[in-house]
This record gives sequence, C-alpha cells and structure tokens, in this order.
Amino acid sequence: MKMVGTVQLALLVAAAGVLTNAVAVKNIRIEPLDERFAVVGKAVSISCIMNVEEGTEDAHELTMTIGGKNVMKKKKWDFHTDRGVPGQVELYGNSVRLNEKLLGATVECSGDDGSVADMTLDFAPACEAEFGFHKCTKGRGCFHIASYVCDGSDDCEDGSDEEGCDVCPENLAQFLFQCPEKCIPGDRKCDDWKDCKEGEDEQDC
Repeated sequence: MKMVGTVQLALLVAAAGVLTNAVAVKNIRIEPLDERFAVVGKAVSISCIMNVEEGTEDAHELTMTIGGKNVMKKKKWDFHTDRGVPGQVELYGNSVRLNEKLLGATVECSGDDGSVADMTLDFAPACEAEFGFHKCTKGRGCFHIASYVCDGSDDCEDGSDEEGCDVCPENLAQFLFQCPEKCIPGDRKCDDWKDCKEGEDEQDC
C-alpha cells in the first residue's frame, strides 16, 4: 500500500493584478514522512505550510480542513520576511488520530490569495504484517516493521518485535534485510551505516 509522505502540488494562481505580495500554499505533509505512524490508531501531525514571497509584510490567513470539516484557521497572521529572505507560515493540526472514517479523506489547505493544496489520507487500515506493521503480543503496541522489528531493542514490552531475528521471517522478508549473521530492519539498508558485520547492507546502493 502506498502511503502519503510529502506531497508537492501545483499552485493555483490568483487572477492577474490581484496580489503584489504573493502567498502560496506550497505543500501539505504528514509527519513523520517515513510511514512509521501511518496506521489506524496512531496520532499524526498534519501541517499546512504557506510560503511567503520576499518583502511581504501583510497579514494573511491560512485554513485547514479534513474531510470537509474546518479544523484549523489563523486570521490576521502577521508575518514579514527579514532582510528580503523568503519565509513560511506553518499551521499544525496536532495529534490527529487516524481512524477508519479518515481513510481516503481529503486534507485541504487554502490561503487567502486563492491558492489551494490538497492530499488524500492514505494509511494502513490495520496493524497487521501485510501492511508493514507488527502488533505486540501483549498490550496495544504497534510498530513499523521496517523501522523497529529486529533493531536490537525491545520496543514491545513483551519483546515480541525481537524474536526470531537470527533469520528474517519469510513472511516479513520485504520489510527486513538479511545479513549473513542476523536480520535487521529494512530501513537500515543503504543508510550509510554498516549494520551487517561485513557491510553487506551498504552494498549495491
């Protein structure tokens, strides 16, 4: 399943001559961008970023909606750039807990210049191995396999994420990497750090 990270979107340009101090909603991102929390039940931070052109000293407005519901709005956001350097206005929707109703919902950010950016919330519908997540045997813990399973640290209180890590489990092979001597998280492949004894994880990168 493809999950959403940073989304670059086209700027909808306002009618000619309307603005001299242009404002653009350039992108929306779900943090973190590496998919570690993109699963039902996890809380994520959703950000709208408005890039302000050089020399802008006006007050502006940025609005965020999720699934058509207005969740955040900043009015008269006074912002000016320092010594002509472009700047940004950021709007955070903190701790948005992902649930089934939000799967496929549209997140939209709009600026007071008429520019709009949007993306679809795409995330794993369940904490299951087929979606790249490990559910702890005890408790409600849920961890991204490619980041946390077989990383040498007990993330689950029962240690189930570190069981059987001499050889990568066949059903998790797509999320892990097999060194000659051990199994490591797939995210450690080609990360410029040798996790395998002879550096096999940094070969053919």
